[in-house]
Amino acid sequence: VANKISGPAGRAAAKVVAAKARSLVPVDSGDLEASIKVRAVKRSKRYKGMAGASVQTGKGHFRGETYYGGMIEFGTKHQPQQSFLRHAALLARPQAVTAWAAVVKKALAASAREVRNS
Repeated sequence: VANKISGPAGRAAAKVVAAKARSLVPVDSGDLEASIKVRAVKRSKRYKGMAGASVQTGKGHFRGETYYGGMIEFGTKHQPQQSFLRHAALLARPQAVTAWAAVVKKALAASAREVRNS
């Protein structure tokens, strides 16, 4: 039950953060903005028992066609950081928590109905 609830809830919260990140990302060609995606957290020994989602650019920082997203987010020795993902997470936190809670509440109510009806 936990994975059936936490996965969709995490995704709902991550969508809110991704939308905010798209509004904050510095735009030159628009490729980096278009590459901001919500991805499922992969199961591994490190994330055992976790379900949820993350916001990333393209295939991840320093990977794929939008590899420079990591350079913009974290900066380089020649360029100061422009932390659009981190700022998006901080600014969108109240709305993300609300989205997460709405999905959890709905899923728990549905689960409770199933238990009562069985």
